[in-house]
Amino acid sequence: AELDLLVIGAGPAGLGLGSYAAREGLRVLVVDANPRVEWHCTYCTWLPELDSSWIQGLKRPDGAEVFDLRFNSTVMIGPDGERIQLGRGYGRLNSSAIRSSMISTLRAGQGDLVEGVVSQVEHGEGYTQVKTTQGHTHRAKCVVDASGHYTSQLDLAPGPHRRWQCFVGETLRCPQPH
Repeated sequence: AELDLLVIGAGPAGLGLGSYAAREGLRVLVVDANPRVEWHCTYCTWLPELDSSWIQGLKRPDGAEVFDLRFNSTVMIGPDGERIQLGRGYGRLNSSAIRSSMISTLRAGQGDLVEGVVSQVEHGEGYTQVKTTQGHTHRAKCVVDASGHYTSQLDLAPGPHRRWQCFVGETLRCPQPH
């Protein structure tokens, strides 16, 4: 059966897209070279940004919270030592709970997560066909490369340079690890 969406990569972007699309009723397949590997990054954000987000509606079989650490009162300390109340909370995301919730939501809809490395991508009229090194062929209306900078997701012949993903953030000094 033809898929509506095939996503390459099961990181936060790939599983986020896949789980959201499956929740909306699309037929989705997420292909990842190592689908059982936990995310290794720590993600933090302002509490209001996710408290009313679609992420709160993910299926959480274990009841785990989206944030595993919350700072309800945040303070910025200026170079002169001035303390400025920022007026909103900040939290560390529970990456493991979010990842497992995205997989549960994906599979509760019309989606699945499978192991595979993409070896060939062919575009046709109204569809794209993806072949994996495991010998599987998948056909989808839309294919999204959410593999980030990990080349282990793709095993394609040399060709045009890929556009690399990067992250820009801030470095914060904290009195203790968070």
